Amino acid sequence: TLLPTKNPSPKPSPSPTSKPTLLPIPTPTSKPTSLPTNKPTAATSVCGNNLCEYNENSLSCPLDCANKILVGSTSGGSGAISTMFQVKAIRDVLVRSIAFHASKAATAQVQIFTRAGPYRGYEGNESAWTLIYDKVIVMNDRNIPTKIVAFDRNIFITAGATQSFYIFTPNKLMYASGTTEGALVSSDSAMELYEGLGMISKFSSNPSDTYSPRVFRGSIGYDLNSCGNNVCDIGETLSNCPEDCSEKVIEASPTASAGAIGTMFHIEATRDIELSSFDFYSAIVATGEVQVYTRPGQYNGYEIDEAGWSLVYDNPSLTMNGRSTPTLLGDIGVRIPKGSIQSFFIYTPTKLMYAPGSVEGSLFSYDDSVKLYEGIGVTTKFSGDNSSIVSPRVIRGVIRYIDIA
Repeated sequence: TLLPTKNPSPKPSPSPTSKPTLLPIPTPTSKPTSLPTNKPTAATSVCGNNLCEYNENSLSCPLDCANKILVGSTSGGSGAISTMFQVKAIRDVLVRSIAFHASKAATAQVQIFTRAGPYRGYEGNESAWTLIYDKVIVMNDRNIPTKIVAFDRNIFITAGATQSFYIFTPNKLMYASGTTEGALVSSDSAMELYEGLGMISKFSSNPSDTYSPRVFRGSIGYDLNSCGNNVCDIGETLSNCPEDCSEKVIEASPTASAGAIGTMFHIEATRDIELSSFDFYSAIVATGEVQVYTRPGQYNGYEIDEAGWSLVYDNPSLTMNGRSTPTLLGDIGVRIPKGSIQSFFIYTPTKLMYAPGSVEGSLFSYDDSVKLYEGIGVTTKFSGDNSSIVSPRVIRGVIRYIDIA
């Protein structure tokens, strides 16, 4: 670099070339507006715009939220007697139907199973699955889907949850070859469908019976936001859908003038229900044994013989509250399909209370789910002697149940 000059070339200017800016004026020229000129627009939803908004559901807006369809493969030339796959819910959905392509037109059995969560590890374990459809039906050929719409129970899937399905028919069903088992096949705003597998033997644990990956050829029909349809569907619980799964009651006799060690009666389900428990009135305040037996159909012909009955509740030391306060049993959990009759026998050596009836087997009370019929009193448990039967009698108490379909 060059050497510095011996002296600075110019002298500094004697004074600033201009004056500083003036001080700010004492007040603003105008006041700010006191409020925003316009309020933001409120969020709105419009039923009929083909979008199921989060404040709409299948009941309030069926046009947007009901009868939705998620399609799997639209082609596929191979098949087997069964296929497994899983879906994931992006929003709360209720699966109502499944359509599949059979290998050929035929009349044959179709079974559909489901389970919460992935199917991996349960391919050969039938007990880990719930059967929701089992009928012999007329199936279309492979070019026309066969639609299953009348499940024993619809399947509710909460947002973020996975649900697996297994479809079986000896007539065989069609699927397509996949890329990777578990890979995404298709999705919409509410649900995702993933690649699964095919099976040549029902619930087989033998790897040689499994073909993977395979893509389900068919579709899944569903509704969005089904909580509130007055049905406690599979997957719905008291915690995630209290509107549908709250316990209901039907009252038997509100009074009682007599009692014995037991009573038998039957109920009829006019929709699928789960009988959860009973309230009854004991003859005295005491701690003692209480048992509940049940059997499908009417109890007639089985009054004095334990054969044909199943013990579903057995508490050797239940605290009973006497004639003034009902005694609530623990969970019983007997499922009764729509149109079915189920009999019950409640037994306690402490004795329970009932009222005289009018005609044994006549309808005593009912609601939109359950019909209760007059029954009998029993003075000796499964005595083998008809003299231990007192008829007609109506238990004093209530029946607790949950609608499940």
